[in-house]
Amino acid sequence: MKKTKGTKIWCIITMLIVITSFCLAPALASNTEDTKITSLSVTGLGYQVYSASRDKQDSSAMYLWITSLSSNSYIRVKALGTNSPSASTTNTTNCTCSQYGDNYNYVTCYEDVDYSVHSKVYEWGYTYATYGFENPFINATSVTAWWSPDSWNVHVHATP
Repeated sequence: MKKTKGTKIWCIITMLIVITSFCLAPALASNTEDTKITSLSVTGLGYQVYSASRDKQDSSAMYLWITSLSSNSYIRVKALGTNSPSASTTNTTNCTCSQYGDNYNYVTCYEDVDYSVHSKVYEWGYTYATYGFENPFINATSVTAWWSPDSWNVHVHATP
């Protein structure tokens, strides 16, 4: 009887820990509301900064889900840090890094995959984050995506 009672108590404690950690997970990252990027045009062999940067409030990975690419199979993406709410190629710094902390110029992202893009935006003291998109192909492409500067969920890691 004691063994059964102890097992039940252990199961209840374990369930409470799991439920509590699941409910608190969104609170671990601050700015997780998704913003839609609608038809951002990236010219052939060109680079385009998404101009609406957002507050980067913690060191969690940035979130990106590319819902549509009008042409091409992938696009190169950079996590950018800035101290301005309006980002441009002149006031952003590339903060993209791999999950192991190595710096890369970009990560490769495919359509219809949720990504955790690891960056050092917050750690390097930037108050805002955004993305830069680089088209490695001759033909232009239009990007539609959802993103947030902070991510509480673990997604597929973008690859260099």
